This record gives sequence, C-alpha cells and structure tokens, in this order.
Amino acid sequence: MKSPIYYESKSDKLTYPILHKRRIRYEMPMHFHENIELMYILSGDYETEIDNTKIVATADDIVFVPNFYIHSGKQNNDLEVFFYQPRLSNTISFHDLFKKRTLPFLMQDKAFNRETILPLLEYFYARPSQIANETVMQGAFDVFFGNLTTHYGTIGKNEREQTNFLVKVIQYIGENYAHQLTLESVAMQYGYSKFYFSKLFNKLIGMSFSDYVNLVRVQQFVKKFSKNKQNTIMTLASQCGFKSQSSFYRAFHDAYGITPSEYFSLNEPIYW
Repeated sequence: MKSPIYYESKSDKLTYPILHKRRIRYEMPMHFHENIELMYILSGDYETEIDNTKIVATADDIVFVPNFYIHSGKQNNDLEVFFYQPRLSNTISFHDLFKKRTLPFLMQDKAFNRETILPLLEYFYARPSQIANETVMQGAFDVFFGNLTTHYGTIGKNEREQTNFLVKVIQYIGENYAHQLTLESVAMQYGYSKFYFSKLFNKLIGMSFSDYVNLVRVQQFVKKFSKNKQNTIMTLASQCGFKSQSSFYRAFHDAYGITPSEYFSLNEPIYW
C-alpha cells in the first residue's frame, strides 16, 4: 500500500528561519510544506526522494527541496547536516524566480560547497541572534542563494494538476484568512463540489479545511502580536478572522499545545 502524503504544518508555523546542525536518525515519510528547504551534508549518507526523483547525497553535497514539492528522507550511516529553512519573507529578491524555477535537487560540486557555502552556514549558525533578525536574513538569503544560482543555475519546475491546485488554494487562504472562508465558498471558487473538495483537501493537506484555515489565522496572529503587543489579544485575533474568544483559544491550543500567554512568556518560540 502506498504511504499517505502529509502536510508538515509545524515548520510552516514558524515566524523565523530555521538553521540547525543536527544528526538525523529517523525516516521522514512523504510530505510537503510551504517553505523551501536546504540540507548541507556534513557527514554520512542521505537518501531522499523529491518529486519522484531518487537521490543519494554524501559529505559536502547540498540537497534542495522547492516549496510544495513532495519529498521523503532516510539516513544511512552517521548522518549530520546543516538544515536551513528560510521564511518566505526572506526570499524577496528570489520570490518571482522560485515561482517558476528551482535549484537542482542535488548540488555536488564539493569543493565549491565546502569553500563558499559552508562558511556562510557556519557564520550564521554561530550567531543565532542574527537568524531572528529579518532584515539581516533577507541580505543573507541574497548572498547565499545568489552564489548557488550563479554557480549551479536553475531548472524549470514541474507543473502537475494537484500541485497547482494545492498552491492556488493555500495562496488563496493566505490572502483571505481575515475574511469569512467556508468550505462551500472556496470549493465553488475552484469549481468543485464541497464533498470532492473536502476529500481532495484532506488527502493533500492532511487536515480538514477548517483546521487549516484556523492554523493560518493562528500563525498570522503570532506574527502580528510579536510585532505589536500594544493591541489586546482579541483585537488582533479578530483581525485575523476569529469570530469568538473561544474559537481563537481552541485553535491556538490545537496549533501550539499551550495558551497565547504561555507562548509569549517563553524565551524562544516553539512548534510541534
């Protein structure tokens, strides 16, 4: 039986970029997310499948996953990587390019990677306070991906019906989360019956339509409240599309497992 594909919502909840050095001792089943993903292999072997392309990467190789591309991962031997996942807000200069094109999935000029890309990763990994600075990370993204696109070039993205549907719906929700969004109205927007739309959405996203809309609203609330704590929690929650206090607190707890007050009292944002 073919394994189900799921939407990895936890990384898309983040309001800051991820840059980790970590050992991977587990398998990632087929999944996708809104953010692009890059892994620099420090040691060991990494076996992955991206858009039905099987790849084996070794030390000083770079693996790139475009946004919304379905992929999986399996480690072999003692795998250690730099894992970099920027926020969409960091990609301003490359936003239009990455809509239609992508870096190669596997970049294997080991000398170039080791001499040019690895020092950039090590620099920011040693300075975690800079990773939280959006202005700094926008500049870092330009330098980092400017080097990669210049050296490796880009290739066209595959266009598939379900991928197009997924991108369009997620973008529509992202642009209209503050308004009333119902399963019926959005299904009609894309020419589907609500029953077929609900089934397809659950299959591709791995959660119900209403749960996903609430997840987006919670993410937007976290972003707004982090930047402007002068407003009350419910004022901003209302601006993000929540109609009642109970629905907001329930959705927030579903997303993060704690209350908003507990979340913002932490020294560092968390996700599950």
